[in-house]
Amino acid sequence: MGKAEENTPKTKNWFAYCNTQPGNAENFYVIGQVETNASNLIPKLRKAHQGLNTKILILELTIVDISTPGTVGTPSVAFRPARYDQETCINDQEKIETVSIIVPGDGDIIDIKVEEIS
Repeated sequence: MGKAEENTPKTKNWFAYCNTQPGNAENFYVIGQVETNASNLIPKLRKAHQGLNTKILILELTIVDISTPGTVGTPSVAFRPARYDQETCINDQEKIETVSIIVPGDGDIIDIKVEEIS
């Protein structure tokens, strides 16, 4: 196993949806689970540099150490929630149809079709 593969987190249960239910403001969510090896290591999704196809929202997965100075997390391998929210289902004037998540380590891409909840 190469070094990049050793640093690539396991992920599962990805879901992307646009909430357009009547009576609520439109919202867009991406949720999933990422395995980390300590309680202080938390997965985060952030918007990455966007490509030419504006129907694809590109996100970057990072693992953030949330421990405060002088503390450490407990060693516990577990899947932890990752989430990205935005107030609209639009990306540069196009409705988002797919989310591509760039995974750290080997640079794998996870593609998720966006579901609409109305």
